[in-house]
Amino acid sequence: STQWKYSQLASAIQRPSVVLLNELTRMSPKAASLFLRLLAERELLIEPLNEVIKVHPECLIVADQNTGLGYTGTSKQDTALIDRFSIKLEFKYDTAIESKFIKSPALLEFASNIREASELNDEFSTPMSTRVLQNFQAQATSLNFAFAVHALLNNYPKSDGERDAIKMRLDAEIDRIASDLGVELGTYNK
Repeated sequence: STQWKYSQLASAIQRPSVVLLNELTRMSPKAASLFLRLLAERELLIEPLNEVIKVHPECLIVADQNTGLGYTGTSKQDTALIDRFSIKLEFKYDTAIESKFIKSPALLEFASNIREASELNDEFSTPMSTRVLQNFQAQATSLNFAFAVHALLNNYPKSDGERDAIKMRLDAEIDRIASDLGVELGTYNK
């Protein structure tokens, strides 16, 4: 026999929960239209069953997104959808939090400078993410420093000189970063 099973979303909204719509700017317009009614009327229509599920009063629906020049594959969401979120917050990188798992103060300072330049649309289109720092640190300490630098630089476009500008700034801090991480430069050449 055939049996209907609710999706994770339909199940979650029926009880006290927090529903995260991750990477909202990557959502297709068709998928986004589903959330218009869900957010405004706090109900979900299950079309095959012609059933309406009410959102539990203690269900919180939140969304996150990355925006900016460096995020390709994203799209601006419809204002009707964005308006249905009554509270909008912006979070910046927090080096105090990052310092809990990034061992190098010099690396954090370097990343902060790149981020600041990126925000000003100065010379960098892409900020240096926490994930890039974590990957760099892991590769520098477990593989080798030259490889880690190469992998970090590959996050930035080469064609417009951005990668070279990052490397030039990194080279100015490279000795301090390696020292903070307790690694040798090895075959890395400035």
